[in-house]
Amino acid sequence: MSYRLLRPLLFLTEPEQAHGWALAALRRVDRLGSGRLHQAGALAPLLSNLRGGASDLPPEAPVELLGLRFPNRVGLAAGFDKDATCVDGIGALGFGFIEVGTVTPRPQAGQPKPRVFRIPSAEALVNRMGFPNEGAARVAERLMRRQYQGIVGVNIARTPIRCSSARSMTTSAASRPCTPSPTTSPSTSPRRTPSACATCRRPSASRRS
Repeated sequence: MSYRLLRPLLFLTEPEQAHGWALAALRRVDRLGSGRLHQAGALAPLLSNLRGGASDLPPEAPVELLGLRFPNRVGLAAGFDKDATCVDGIGALGFGFIEVGTVTPRPQAGQPKPRVFRIPSAEALVNRMGFPNEGAARVAERLMRRQYQGIVGVNIARTPIRCSSARSMTTSAASRPCTPSPTTSPSTSPRRTPSACATCRRPSASRRS
């Protein structure tokens, strides 16, 4: 099926739903391949058919950088496979490298939906997802099980923490206001040095002495 025929069908759905279908298709194709698709470029003929083209892959043009050998210059940036759920399927498409994420230390839901918007006239998307992901531990577990042997990077970000809602705190600790930890200012300075909250390590405002 040509992408020209598939595109209108995808545009009948919400952008994030279409994204989910693409991930699910890659996972399913990889399972049907029974491990034969882990070689880079194994799914290239499928992409060629979707494009209506004749060639499967461009000639390999490896790049040596930072002690790593990339089979080609085209990689997949973070944002497509946020939770590393289909690294093997993506690797079979022939990318020079794959970046998963963005991943935060703890799971988070991201912004309320809808949060992805199409701009067909500009052939663009507006992404306001807010880093929804299943957390670093779950992503690391999946990456340890991957069969794909190519280069995989992980895009990371911090989990926003607020004293009133931090999950790792007890109810009593979470209900306490930010309390600056004690610090001493140099004797030559007329101001107190900025300190951090003793509970959440959030910087607290400096005050004049």
